[in-house]
Amino acid sequence: MTQLKTLKDLEKEEYNNIRSWGIPQSKIKKGMIRVDSLKLRQEAIKWINELDKESYYKSDDAELRIIDGLETERSSQHRVINWIKYFFNITEEELR
Repeated sequence: MTQLKTLKDLEKEEYNNIRSWGIPQSKIKKGMIRVDSLKLRQEAIKWINELDKESYYKSDDAELRIIDGLETERSSQHRVINWIKYFFNITEEELR
């Protein structure tokens, strides 16, 4: 299974990088750590691929399936995947 990182993980990595440059901890303000947008996009693509692998249903028509008023697992995962794609403006070509 792929090691998926959260924004907090990426911020911690960046914080450690800054500390390795010799900048004192007192000079690094909380909330001021910036994460490279390329790293964020790469991690978002990993999340999409992992969610897609874990989905129970693979066909596109299954995403609309509703059982007794409850969404199927595929439907809810598909909506999360679509949100990530939209938020990060990720194309299908980038997922290949």
